[in-house]
Amino acid sequence: MGKDILISTGDFSGNRMAERVISELSRKGKYRFYGIAGKETKLKGVEIIQEREGAGVVGFTEALPKILNERKNFRKVKDFIDNHKIDAVILFDNPGFNLPLSKLFYNTGIRVFYITPPQVWAWGEWRIKYLRKYIYLNLVSLPFEDEYYKKRGVDAVYIGHPAGLLRPEKKQNIFVFMPGSRDNEIRYLIPRLANVLLEWTKQRNLVPVVAFPDAPDSKIWLDFARKYLPEAEFCIGETHKMLSRTRIGVICSGTATLEAVFSSTPAVVVYRLSPLSYFIGKSLLKTKYISLANIIAGKEVQREVLQYQLNKRNIHKALDFTLKNQSEILREYKSIKQKFGEENAYEKASEILASLI
Repeated sequence: MGKDILISTGDFSGNRMAERVISELSRKGKYRFYGIAGKETKLKGVEIIQEREGAGVVGFTEALPKILNERKNFRKVKDFIDNHKIDAVILFDNPGFNLPLSKLFYNTGIRVFYITPPQVWAWGEWRIKYLRKYIYLNLVSLPFEDEYYKKRGVDAVYIGHPAGLLRPEKKQNIFVFMPGSRDNEIRYLIPRLANVLLEWTKQRNLVPVVAFPDAPDSKIWLDFARKYLPEAEFCIGETHKMLSRTRIGVICSGTATLEAVFSSTPAVVVYRLSPLSYFIGKSLLKTKYISLANIIAGKEVQREVLQYQLNKRNIHKALDFTLKNQSEILREYKSIKQKFGEENAYEKASEILASLI
């Protein structure tokens, strides 16, 4: 007899992590996977028991309508666990849904694991009570997180970061623009940065490439981007490989900032929310930087151009600085990589889970 595991994830990056962990777990034993996933995401190897709204946005005001809609899904999930024997629950990212969901399993005897739990060290530290009370074990991906959580009474183990498996390739005369993996990010950044980036790349004889993840909405994003970037080339899927071959890039904040580090690609980080979301976020944010690479380094290794700074002058200035100082940036990247060690995040996560489920 195998074991039944419930998976809950939401956006593209969480799904990508989930699929790799599921694949590794399946090599170690017999499991049946059930899943809760966003309608705009895919999850291979999993029987979906509930499609849900709420994934694919960033920002407080942008997410609020969908977060409210999430609550309607909890009753269906509860009905499922009441009528099925579940041996373990594995949560990936998506704290707006997964933290309240974790309460459903309290006092059920079902062990709940959280892979890449919310970054409470950056904002919303009140959420740590969920991780302490309802999560059996948190598997964290940044090198300082396990110590941070343990000091606060939360069980946590460092497994490494998926980006740590990336390796740089021979650099080509390519400039990459990665506008993110959420619809509202893409629809804001592309119209405002298209001409700015095309002008800069043309002046330096770089081939502009716009890279999207292989997500259900990729074709829609591609058609949207072509209206603003007719001179650019496009890449869908395996964006990390494109990043590894790129000489320099502009990337939306998030996991891609670390992918740039391990791909040895100097990059400028951009980020923009609605005015209200930005005001709320800025007041709550406990870190000086947005880029994960900068947070880990403790300084601005990747130039950040945020919110109202997003204009031609500031973008060109940041790109010129990055191009001129790429040797120094790559030396800083090397120091950041050393902090992560040699862990294979997928393999270590699956080993820990297989031993405890």
